[in-house]
Amino acid sequence: MFLLCFLISGCSNTENVEKDKNQDYENLPVLKVVGDSEEAMALLRMEEDAIARKYGVRLEYYYPEWLSDNLEDFLFASDETYDIYILFPAKIPAYVEKDLILPLDRYTSEDKDIEDIIPIYRKLYMQYDKHVYGMV
Repeated sequence: MFLLCFLISGCSNTENVEKDKNQDYENLPVLKVVGDSEEAMALLRMEEDAIARKYGVRLEYYYPEWLSDNLEDFLFASDETYDIYILFPAKIPAYVEKDLILPLDRYTSEDKDIEDIIPIYRKLYMQYDKHVYGMV
């Protein structure tokens, strides 16, 4: 009987901790993330707690409802703006030309960690027209 009471009280304590953590996160500023599918958000979802603790922000996710919809149609049909785009790097030029994304140069110019990324990878997947538009 003692063991059963101990296990039950342990479970309720975990729920309270989880509830308190979620209440704390509800008050954080929100960054809106958009991608072509729910699956595209999987890595960010796994890191939500670490992102909230380290950067003090909460993430909200947006994506087209139907598999037949593409991200561009979803974006053009909306007046919403987003903070983070998850997209295939080959699409960066089209997004730049339509003013959907802005260069990240002012954020990355002082970041020493960016030098850890292989230069050819940076050029192929992060840059367009001599500006940084993407991160890995």
